[in-house]
Amino acid sequence: AMSVETTYACQPATTRGQCTHLGADSEGKRLIYTSGRNVIIRDIDDPFNCVVYRDHGANVTAAQFAPSGYYVCSGDARGNVRIWATNDDRTLKAEYQMLSGAVKDICWSPDNQRIVVVGEGKEQFGKAFIWDTGSSVGEISGHAKTLNSVAFRPARPFRVMTGGEDFMVNYFEGPPFKFKAQAKEHSNFVNCVRYSPDASYCVSVGSDKKIVFYEGKTGELPKTIENAHAGSIYACSWSPDSKKLLTSSADKSVKIWNVETKECEKTFKLGNSINEMQVGCIWAGQHLVALALNGDITILDEGNVDSPKAVISGHNRSIDCVATGSDGMFFTGDFNGEIHAWRNGQPSSKRVAGKGHSCVVDMKVSADELVSVGLDDVLRRTKISDSMSYGGAAVKLPGAPTGLAVADDAAIVSSANGLAVVKGDNVVFHYEDPAGVKFNCVAVDSSGKTVAAGSEKGAVVVFDLNGDGSLVIRHTLSLHAAGVCSIAVSTDGAFIASADNKSVFLWDAVDGQIKVKTWQGFHNSLIKSVDFAKDGKRIISASADESVIVWSVDEPDKV
Repeated sequence: AMSVETTYACQPATTRGQCTHLGADSEGKRLIYTSGRNVIIRDIDDPFNCVVYRDHGANVTAAQFAPSGYYVCSGDARGNVRIWATNDDRTLKAEYQMLSGAVKDICWSPDNQRIVVVGEGKEQFGKAFIWDTGSSVGEISGHAKTLNSVAFRPARPFRVMTGGEDFMVNYFEGPPFKFKAQAKEHSNFVNCVRYSPDASYCVSVGSDKKIVFYEGKTGELPKTIENAHAGSIYACSWSPDSKKLLTSSADKSVKIWNVETKECEKTFKLGNSINEMQVGCIWAGQHLVALALNGDITILDEGNVDSPKAVISGHNRSIDCVATGSDGMFFTGDFNGEIHAWRNGQPSSKRVAGKGHSCVVDMKVSADELVSVGLDDVLRRTKISDSMSYGGAAVKLPGAPTGLAVADDAAIVSSANGLAVVKGDNVVFHYEDPAGVKFNCVAVDSSGKTVAAGSEKGAVVVFDLNGDGSLVIRHTLSLHAAGVCSIAVSTDGAFIASADNKSVFLWDAVDGQIKVKTWQGFHNSLIKSVDFAKDGKRIISASADESVIVWSVDEPDKV
């Protein structure tokens, strides 16, 4: 039986111009954040130690631990809120529809009983409720636009503060919570509001570059730091002793402020590019954590502003392809066009530098090069090294690529316009189907002599690849009832595995006969990838139904 050995968690989802609220448990050991339909709980010191919660039906937009650490409240783009246990089973405790739009922020009461959620809506932009019954505990009112943030005073008497896109910070007393006062200190979006751990202060930060401090119990006597950053301030977080404040900004910096003097004590410069805008931060126990627009999580060193303790990189958009290299190295490409290089056993990746593809479609390792194709209709070769960057010529392809295969000095690219064979910086051969059929995928054996391509009409076309790069049809195999979406050729060129939306077929590449056609119905959705083991005796398939199956070539009845 197979089991998961290592999980490389996704990075937090980010949006330019908006705060990404990070959370942490009360001990400051685990981060919590969202990415796609996932909620990620991740150990700060050991990023491989992570939990992925995937039960939301829409993109998750906010998540926070209860103060006890035993429960999580998470909200999604449809306004649904789920409360679930952090035990191994992630038991669902309650689910409610709280808003008509996306949940943007969540806060718990210090007694773990009440929750306030805020975000987008038509008339209501926030709800306060008892977590286990969903019963209302007041009204979050007084705002005219989307609420970006909410904070719960961590001591009695309980108070709630909210900040939104109407530039207002509202103050509520309760429970039941009622509107009490409104602060108009900000002149642009309020991005984050947070109470200090000792409940003495609440602070708000906004796109007007201001930091505003309020008295924690009454919400009065605001004190403002003007132009605290050179750009919009997206997030803030208090130190455990309530004496310092951490802020992150579009100016690509993170700052530590002395709360008593309102002076900046330290500034961390974390880059120069747009992707290095700091859109989130949290002071989790002894860890100072910053989040960049590109998803990089930086663990700051309070004693050294020039060198962080660690930077955890990875993808925060869907991964569309993967390629394996040597020495435990592998590569992943995503929807945004980023390619990351990983080493097995290391939780962080290295991003391939420079301007690459607009969206990575497929890639393969060939000797000391990474060959990739993207929706910019070009093929690129990138030298594999510890600090990789795009270089060399980009080969223009005759059509939008759908797949890639490499062998020796040749790269074969499938597309809507047929198959292209690339050698060096040139397309040396272009095969177009007489009927204009689109090819969805392509594969080649290790010798570079047998090429197989899968068409949208369900045909598997087998070619001989000649030394000059030309392709000659050997067989056309027709058995699939749907378009072939993934294909593989065994290392020795003896067998071909092809897959459609639910079936995997095994063919003899030499005589074109079907070997196995009984691998049907095990997957119940599109089979995204199929491949042979190096010995050619096993086949692995991965499907959009989130299952992975290993098949035996010698004993096809065993799955």
